[in-house]
Amino acid sequence: MIYQPIMGTIAATYTTMYKMGVVSLEKITDYTGKLKKDGLSSAFICGTTGEGMLMTLEKRKLVAGE
Repeated sequence: MIYQPIMGTIAATYTTMYKMGVVSLEKITDYTGKLKKDGLSSAFICGTTGEGMLMTLEKRKLVAGE
């Protein structure tokens, strides 16, 4: 495995959700589009604000795009 240094601005994002913890995938798409437009190079997902540990594995995979 080749490791590369992390460079650029990295956002500590949150996971957009509706009430009762339903993940809002369409809002995540809008959110990531804005981050790219703003020039961010990377984002930490599912964990930077704590909601990742409260999400099921299936929800985390949805957010990560798997």
